Amino acid sequence: MEVGKVKGLQINFLSILFIGGTSIILLVMSIYLLLSNIYGRLEVREIITAVRNMDIVPKDGEYPVAILYSEYSDKLLDGDQNWYENNIRTWQKFAESSGLNLDIITDENLEKGEILEYQLLILPTSKALSDKEIIHIKNYLEDGGNIFATNSTGTFDEIGNWRGWKFFNEVFGTKFEFEFPADGRRKKHSFRGGLPLTAGIPSGFSLRIATWDSPMACSVLEPRTEQIGFWNDFRSNHNSASNISETYASVVSGNYGKGRFVWMGFDINSVYGEQEEYIMFERFFINIMNWLTKKPIIFVKDWPSDYKATVIINIVSEGAISSSQNLINYIEKYSLPVTFFLDSKEAAKDVIKLKTLSEYGDIGALVSLGNLTSAGSISYQLDNFNGQFNRLREAKDNLEANINKKINIAMPLMGQYNENTIHSLIESGYEIIISDSLLNKSVPNSQIKGDRQIIGINKTALSDVEIEQRFGRDNYDFKLSTFKDDLDRVILEGGIYNLTLNGHLWSEHNDNDLLDELFAYLKDQNVWLTSAEKVRKWWIARNSIEVGIKIISERRVSFLITNPSDMVISNLTVRIDLNKDIKNLVITSEIIGTEIPEYTFEGDKIFIKLKNLKSDQSNSYFIDFDNVLL
Repeated sequence: MEVGKVKGLQINFLSILFIGGTSIILLVMSIYLLLSNIYGRLEVREIITAVRNMDIVPKDGEYPVAILYSEYSDKLLDGDQNWYENNIRTWQKFAESSGLNLDIITDENLEKGEILEYQLLILPTSKALSDKEIIHIKNYLEDGGNIFATNSTGTFDEIGNWRGWKFFNEVFGTKFEFEFPADGRRKKHSFRGGLPLTAGIPSGFSLRIATWDSPMACSVLEPRTEQIGFWNDFRSNHNSASNISETYASVVSGNYGKGRFVWMGFDINSVYGEQEEYIMFERFFINIMNWLTKKPIIFVKDWPSDYKATVIINIVSEGAISSSQNLINYIEKYSLPVTFFLDSKEAAKDVIKLKTLSEYGDIGALVSLGNLTSAGSISYQLDNFNGQFNRLREAKDNLEANINKKINIAMPLMGQYNENTIHSLIESGYEIIISDSLLNKSVPNSQIKGDRQIIGINKTALSDVEIEQRFGRDNYDFKLSTFKDDLDRVILEGGIYNLTLNGHLWSEHNDNDLLDELFAYLKDQNVWLTSAEKVRKWWIARNSIEVGIKIISERRVSFLITNPSDMVISNLTVRIDLNKDIKNLVITSEIIGTEIPEYTFEGDKIFIKLKNLKSDQSNSYFIDFDNVLL
C-alpha cells in the first residue's frame, strides 16, 4: 500500500515535472516570438536585456560624447579665453539641440588615454596637441573611436612649436592647401548634395563663414576620404570664370582604422548669416552626429535613376527667331531636349518657323517685365503687379494661339523678378520661371501661393554671352573649359546645370567644334538631360515624399515612406545608410500583404526603388540583418 503510494507520487511528480518543463519552454518560446516580432533577430543576451530593461537599444543621447577643452590650443591663441570658452559653449548648445550631453575633458585626460569609454571625441580648433595626445587619438581611431575635428588639428605641439601637417594629412587622408587670412571678410562654403552627411540640405547650399579664425582648405588624397563641401562659390564669383578651386575641400569625412572622422575647415562659431543658414547647419550637425555614432540615415535622392546631376538647355532668341537655326542642327545631332525662349511679338512674324521650333523642343515666353530707367541706363525697373500680369498673359496667349500648345514657362528678359512676378506668373497660368537670380542652392526653388506653386530654376552657370564677354570671341580653349568647369562643379554639387545659349550669338559665327565638344561632353556625363517641364514634375513629386527611420534593435530598423500629395509618385529612389557592416539583409512589411518595393543592397547602403506610390499612401517596413563582426 505504501509502495503504491510512493509509485503514485513518483508518477505525479514526473507528470508535474513534464508539464512544468513544457510550460516553461512554451513560455520562453512565446517570449522569444513576441520579442522577435518586435525587435527582429535576437541573441539570448538581448532577450535577457529586453526582459530586464524592457528595451534593447539605447535611447537618443545615451551614448557618451567628449569634447576636448585644449589649454594648449587656448594658449596658442594668445590666451583669448573668451573666444575659446564661447566656442566650447557653442558646441555644447549644438549638442544639446541634438539630444546629446558633452563631457568636457582636458589635455591631461587625453594624455592619459581616458577616452576609450567615449563613442565620439570632438576636437574643436585643437591646433596644439602633445605627442601623447596624438598617439592616443590615433590609437582611439584605430580601435573604432570616432572624432569630429575642426581647423588645423595637431599642427603645433603643447608649447606652441610648429609641428607641421603630418598628423593632419595622415589621419584625414588630405593635403593642406591654404588658410584664408583673418581679414574680416566672409567666405562661402558650399555643400555637396546626395550624401548622408548632407541629407535634407539642398545641393549646392552655401554658408557664410567668418574668417576671424583663419578657415582652411585641403585636397583629398585618399579614397578612404570623401569631400563633403568646397570653398568655390559660383554665386559669389559669377562674373569670373570657373577655376579649379572646387577641388579645395572645406569639409571631409572618412575612415581611419576602424574609426570614423569628420573634419571641417572652420569652427561652428564662424557660421553666420540668415535663419535658413543656421537651420541648414544645425541639420548638418545632426547628420554628422548620426553618422559618427553609426545611426541609420534615410533620404530621398534628388534625381531619378543613378544620375548625379541634371542638365537643362535654354535657347534664347531676343530678336528674329531664325537666329536659332544653327543651334537646331546640334540639337538634332545630339538628341538634346531644349526650351526655346521667344519674344511673342517677334515669333508672330514667322509662325511657320515658330511651329518648326516647337517640334524640336518646348516653347517658353521671353517677357520684358519692366523698362530701363533712362536711355542708355543699365538700371532696370520692374512693373507693378498689373503691368507684369498683362505682359505675361499677353505673351502666353499669343504663343499658344500660334502653336496650339500650352505655354507654362517664362523667362524675364533681363533675368530679374520679384514677388509681384511670382503672383503674376501664377495668376496668368505659368508653372516655371527661368531666371538669372542667384539663390543659395543649385536645385529648383518651389514657391507656393495658396494652393498653387511655381518652380524656379535659377542661374547655376555662366551663360555663353558672359563667357564670350570675358574671353572674347576667338578664345576657344578658355570658353570651352569654362563651360566644362561649370558643369563639373554642378555635378560635384549634385544640382541642376542651367545652360543658357543665345541664338543670335551662335548665328553670327560658327563655333562648330566648340558646340560639338560641349554637347559630346554633356552626353558623356552621368547626368539627366531633360526639359524644364520634366524637372518641374519631378521636383514636385520628389518634394512630396516623407521618410523616416527608427532603430528597433541591434539587428532591426524600421522605415516609413509616405506620399501625402494628391499624385501617384514613380521612379523615386530612397537611400538608407545603415552605417555599419551587415549581411543577410531582408526587408519585410509591418502590414501583411503590403508589396515589398524593389531594392538593391551595396555594403551598408540600401536603395529603395519606388515605382507607384499612391496618393495618401503610407508604408512601413522592417529591415532585418546580421551584423558583421570586425
